[in-house]
Amino acid sequence: KDDGTWNAPYGPIEAGGPYELTICYEDGAERISRQCYAGEVFLCSGQSNMEFPLKSTPRQHREFLDLLKIECPDLHVLTVPRRASGVEQDDFPGGWEKLNVDNAGEFSAVALWFGRHIWQELGIPVGIIDSYWGGTFIEAWTSREALQYDEETRGLLAERDRCFADEASW
Repeated sequence: KDDGTWNAPYGPIEAGGPYELTICYEDGAERISRQCYAGEVFLCSGQSNMEFPLKSTPRQHREFLDLLKIECPDLHVLTVPRRASGVEQDDFPGGWEKLNVDNAGEFSAVALWFGRHIWQELGIPVGIIDSYWGGTFIEAWTSREALQYDEETRGLLAERDRCFADEASW
């Protein structure tokens, strides 16, 4: 599209990977990414209890690392950075990381144990999207359009609109 976004429809893909993805541009140039997986992806979001990193629980951290050395689950994590904004965002810096003994301690303990459980149950790659921020209200994570559907949150919008008269601030 003219705005730089694109869409690539494709049929069903068997769970697994890594797959090779080749992107062919109109000018004939190709770009290849070799780390493409198909599986289940889960959004792990919430406040401080979801944010709590695995490394903050030394016993559980050691236990999880010991399991990683034995079973090497096909877990991948995408961390959404903390960025407050008054307008809807459609992109952020960062990318998927394959879970390993060196980076596991940085991610949500709850999300990792959940992801490992799903991987054990299904036996396919599992992606975990870490998106949490302790102490935030759910309304901060909800679109303006969705907030307009509820009478109570409509009142919050009216108050916000009085504070931010410029509609572009959304």
